[in-house]
Amino acid sequence: SSSVRIAASALGVMASSKKRDAALAEFRLCQTLNAVSILIANIFVAFAPVGQIAETLAFADDVQLIKWAALVHCPCSIVYHLHLTLRCLLEDKVPQRSSATRVLDLAGTHFCCVAMGWALSHGSVLFFRANFSMNFACVISLVLRQLRGGEGGERSEHIEFLRLGVCSAIYPTAILMRGHAAAFCFSFSLLAMMGGLMCAHPLGHCLSRVPLTLYMCSLLESAAKA
Repeated sequence: SSSVRIAASALGVMASSKKRDAALAEFRLCQTLNAVSILIANIFVAFAPVGQIAETLAFADDVQLIKWAALVHCPCSIVYHLHLTLRCLLEDKVPQRSSATRVLDLAGTHFCCVAMGWALSHGSVLFFRANFSMNFACVISLVLRQLRGGEGGERSEHIEFLRLGVCSAIYPTAILMRGHAAAFCFSFSLLAMMGGLMCAHPLGHCLSRVPLTLYMCSLLESAAKA
């Protein structure tokens, strides 16, 4: 009968609405946890006891540069994730990720690639020039796309993320260049684990902060050695 169809339709609408609300709540929770977890990771790294390593005094500036680069990027990441949370609340939908705060977050990560590459290479000018050129080109591309209104959508975002992944994989090779193969393999395995978790859903991005913290500590140890 028509009344049965109407009731079934109403139940379907209610179920769809509940499912949508649950998805939005999950998105907001994940983004909030992403912001909190990057803050916790940076606090841990900032107070990491790397200063007790015997050779740290010789390369204290490189160790501190890695810590400061991470701390500079931290608020960029927090702002981006909280901005997504706020937009989700205001727009009542999962927002597009392309935004000025996303550019800030990714550009901050590219800055870390350059600064940490310099520290891990102990000031190799040749390595710095190559590393800087690659990351600078990526940042320019980020800014230009944002100025054009974020054209390209998810496909462009995916390409930008892949570029960042390549840059993030290249700068630790400075460890290998200095002859520390075992340290490089350990750091790279943590980096790969972090990347794998970030592709998981829904809490993978937040959980990736665990290998990220270990990765950062391994970089500090590498920077402290000749």
